Amino acid sequence: MTGRPASTSPTDPPRLRTLARTRTPRRTGITLAAAAGALILCAVLTSCADDRPAAPGPGQTPTSSAATNAPRDARRHEPADGTKSAAGATPAHRAHRAGPGSSGTLLPNLVGMGLQSAQEAARGAGFENLTSHDALGRGRHQILDRSWRVCGQAPAPGRWAKDSPIDLGAVRLEERCPAGDQGRRPIRVSTTMADFRGRSLAVARAALPPDTGIEEVDGTGAGRAALLESNWRICAQSPAAGTRLHGQPVRFTMVKFTEHCR
Repeated sequence: MTGRPASTSPTDPPRLRTLARTRTPRRTGITLAAAAGALILCAVLTSCADDRPAAPGPGQTPTSSAATNAPRDARRHEPADGTKSAAGATPAHRAHRAGPGSSGTLLPNLVGMGLQSAQEAARGAGFENLTSHDALGRGRHQILDRSWRVCGQAPAPGRWAKDSPIDLGAVRLEERCPAGDQGRRPIRVSTTMADFRGRSLAVARAALPPDTGIEEVDGTGAGRAALLESNWRICAQSPAAGTRLHGQPVRFTMVKFTEHCR
């Protein structure tokens, strides 16, 4: 008859149990994914822990990484132009000559060689702390070593400790070596104006205090700008050499090194 509620079949419970069983693998999959994620996180944390320095054992002194790398970093940041470092010594002065009977390394004569060949020869002899500078005192960088020739070296050929700094004064291949190295001891100005006539604008700018205002005047009257300052020579300056500096701006009249001062 219509309107009577449907009777409960004895087969309903098994169907419910079947549905329940079909949900079980889904929960199991979530559980396995969570377990796998936990294992990955544990592995990451373990690898991070392995990167930390081990705790010092009994009787050992803790050593920081900064202290361990200090000598290497000091050599890495040694000025390339022979200026004084924080220790107050130029590379030439910090070389250590080997004493009689010691196991010093023989530094060959590098003068006259191409800069790249000279550096390779020094490295082949066991010296790694190498620098170079413009022997003409123009403050140019030796970007392509094969285009430069060695005019002088410090220290001189002989037996030296392997960690000694080797500084090479060089000129471009088409240039002549100067009678004396003009770039080994750069000018440094603090309170008294130096004589920059004949020097490059790059050298003058590096020598003056960093907050000094510099006016550049083309000596030919063409109004050119000194785009590459190491290619411009100073003909006149204001204030004059010996003037006490107290923050006043500086004026340089200059021409290119291939031109003559008027």
